[in-house]
Amino acid sequence: MIATQTVPGARNPGQVSTAYTATRALADGKRARKVFKRATTRLAPGETAAFAGRHAFRQLSTRKYYPGLHVVECLVNGRTVGAVRFEVVSG
Repeated sequence: MIATQTVPGARNPGQVSTAYTATRALADGKRARKVFKRATTRLAPGETAAFAGRHAFRQLSTRKYYPGLHVVECLVNGRTVGAVRFEVVSG
């Protein structure tokens, strides 16, 4: 997922913080959301920057993936700027 953020009309440089969330289905049907912080950078007025990331969906001893709706959201300064929803099915 790639997102761009512009600091519009600012007179001073702006600090941009990027993160993403992974919301996954749990065994009992509930959902769990985890925030993963990425980077913080400064942008000049009107400057844009592209941020990209990757998340591995593999079984871990501390995290299991169950069938159901999963969502990955891209956050810039705490605001959602893009989201991908997908269904995990049992194989």
